[in-house]
Amino acid sequence: MLLSRRWGRETLGHRISAEHGVTTEYIDEPLLTDFGVVMIDQVRKMAGVIKALGDPTRLRIIRMLASNPEDTLCVADLAARLGSTQPAASQHIKVLKNVGILEANKVGFRVYYRINTNVFLAYKADMDDLFEMAFAHCPRMGACEEHKD
Repeated sequence: MLLSRRWGRETLGHRISAEHGVTTEYIDEPLLTDFGVVMIDQVRKMAGVIKALGDPTRLRIIRMLASNPEDTLCVADLAARLGSTQPAASQHIKVLKNVGILEANKVGFRVYYRINTNVFLAYKADMDDLFEMAFAHCPRMGACEEHKD
């Protein structure tokens, strides 16, 4: 966690790691006392996932693979279905693979991808937790022991 001062107030800034498939980024939000260390880590992880899901092409890839979880597709197949080039499809796959949404299986010279349902459902549960905590009423603005984690 990187703490920085900007315009005289403490902020929480962090870099989203390369393992999430995105370049260095930071969130510039006031450091809130109602987010414990666990919550901050969860927010960091979900920031990378949300960024990965923020592209319409990646959402199409997820839809293609999630609608038929037993199916696997290689980059060439995905590129053809997307109407894009193989390098463009490969870059989108890389981002999704880096956040764990896609898993790879090499067969011969080709790599086939499928949706990692367990990871995808875990991200959904994390997102539900984030919303639940964000909108939970706390009369002490999260400063009490009950809302620290």
